[in-house]
Amino acid sequence: MVIRQLTTILKKKSGRNNTGKITVRHRGGRQKRLYRMLSFNNRFQGVARVLRIEYDPNRTARIALLWFPSGILCYMLCAHNVRQGQKLLIGGNLNDRFIRRRFINNNARNKQMPVIDSSIRLFHHVDLQEGNVLPLRYIPLGSWVFNVALMKNQKPIYGRSAGVYLRVVSKKLSDDTINCYAGLSLPSGQIIFCDLEVKVTLGRVSNPDHKLKKLHKAGQNRWRGWRPSVRGVAMNPVDHPHGGGEGKTSGGRPSVSAWGRLTKGVKTKDKDKIIKTKIIARRRNKLENYKDKYEKKIGYYYHKFRYFGRKETDHFKNKFKHDKIALQTRLYK
Repeated sequence: MVIRQLTTILKKKSGRNNTGKITVRHRGGRQKRLYRMLSFNNRFQGVARVLRIEYDPNRTARIALLWFPSGILCYMLCAHNVRQGQKLLIGGNLNDRFIRRRFINNNARNKQMPVIDSSIRLFHHVDLQEGNVLPLRYIPLGSWVFNVALMKNQKPIYGRSAGVYLRVVSKKLSDDTINCYAGLSLPSGQIIFCDLEVKVTLGRVSNPDHKLKKLHKAGQNRWRGWRPSVRGVAMNPVDHPHGGGEGKTSGGRPSVSAWGRLTKGVKTKDKDKIIKTKIIARRRNKLENYKDKYEKKIGYYYHKFRYFGRKETDHFKNKFKHDKIALQTRLYK
């Protein structure tokens, strides 16, 4: 049962805009839903208890209902391996942690305990368990995080789907807060820059088995609001570029949309948009994977010729050199 104060009515759009025109095809006819209002920006801070983990029809992940000692209830994205009744640390108020660090430094001066770096020692006293919400400043490299925004107090836009996580790969620390940032690796291989004061959730998003789910009948798509889509080759020429022709045809041209735009193998992301989103490294393409695969393959065969009973003759050496040069000229031109 959902909390009434944390839900609102979600109106059906059926793919239409404010003027009533269809802007998204094949939508309409879904089941009624209530929208659960999630606390994405983590406005509430402190130690919260997980009352229960609920299903949310508006997203692929599960959501957790949190209870704070002050009596506040809120929904948030649930992390994998979080259980009912568990306590979570929410927010960036780490004053008690800094008091603990000051205590460690004082003991280090008295030579009662060795401390290499107080900022690193602080990591051992910040609860780095799954589901806790902390600023990126206090999260070590290599950690998995999700629910990430680019700037402080912005709505998170990365890492919100089921089973997704981002990996902290780099950090730049300085005395001023302007030049402090962290590099996060997306599942696609892209790397983005985020402010170190951004609050993220440790771990990965819940329900990682969502990708294994299969729909058993067409009606399950109708429940979700998806209507049938007609193939372009089954239409008339007036309706689609692939339409028309006598009998069954393949369309007679590369796959395009109903408006003539190429749909397979064409990059559609704007370069200006890449700069605005602070993406500093694009995902690895198929050519780069092809290079790594075949360079390793040639090296393996040369190793096999040399050490596994094959005669080390000039024939094999010349063949290896010829294959390697041919591959390099083909890949790196």
